Amino acid sequence: FKSRFFNSGCNFFMTTRTSSWRIVINEMELYPLYFLISKRGLSITIKELLTNNTLSIGFDDAGIWALDIATVRKWFMDEYGVIASVFDVYLDNNYSCRIVLGLSDVSKERYRLKFRNSFGVFEIIEILGELTISATYEDDEDSTFKRLDSVTQDFISDRDRIPRTQSFSIDAGVERPEKIRFIMDMIGSDEVYLLDYTPETLKVIPSVETLEYKAFPQTPEKVAIKLSLAESDMNIMEDLTDNSEMKRPRVFSRQFSKQFN
Repeated sequence: FKSRFFNSGCNFFMTTRTSSWRIVINEMELYPLYFLISKRGLSITIKELLTNNTLSIGFDDAGIWALDIATVRKWFMDEYGVIASVFDVYLDNNYSCRIVLGLSDVSKERYRLKFRNSFGVFEIIEILGELTISATYEDDEDSTFKRLDSVTQDFISDRDRIPRTQSFSIDAGVERPEKIRFIMDMIGSDEVYLLDYTPETLKVIPSVETLEYKAFPQTPEKVAIKLSLAESDMNIMEDLTDNSEMKRPRVFSRQFSKQFN
C-alpha cells in the first residue's frame, strides 16, 4: 500500500485507468484524480511541457486530496495563454508521473459513465457507440386479481399497474487492453451513473453477457455493455429530458431583450 500510494517516485493517484507512470486521459473523461497525502508540508509541482511553466500546490494537512486537471488546464490558459495537454507531476520534488490529455475518437454517439472504482473514488469512462433502449415488464400474474362488477354482479379479472424496467445496450469498440480492464472495473462497480443521456444523471447497473479479449490484440475488440436503470417506472409517459420542452422556445438567447423574441 505504501509503495503504491505513498511513494513520491511513482504514479500515486488512485486511478484504475492504468498503473503506469504515464496516465492517458481523453478530454471527455476529465475528472479529479484522487490521491493520499501522508503528512503535512508536502507539495505537488505540475510542469506544463509546452512552455515549461510550473504550478505548485502545497498541502497543510494529511488526508485525501484531488487534483482537478480541468482547473489546472484552465489556470495555464489564463496565466500563459496555452492549452496544455501534457503535464509532468512532481511530489515533494521527486518526479512521479506524466498526465497526457488525448482527443476522443470521432463518433456519432458517445456516452460517459461515472463510476466508483476499486479504490473507492469516482472516475469517468467514455463509451463510443449507438445506444439501444429496451423495456421489460414484470410478470403480471401476482398483480392479477378478481374484482366484483357492481353492474353485472359478477367477478371480473383486473390487475394493478405493472412496473417497466428500461435498459440500454451499447456496442463499444475497445482499442487497448488497459481500456478493457478499465471497463471491467466499471462493470463491477457498486455505483455507476449514465451522464449524457439526459441532463440529469441516471443511476444504472452495468453488465455484460460475455467479455473475451486477446492477450495481445491487433484490432479493436468489441464489448457489448448493458445498462439497466436502477429504478423501475410505474407511470409511463413521454420522457421529460429538459423542462424547456414544455414551454414556447425563445428565438434568441437570454442575452437579448424580449423585443428580439
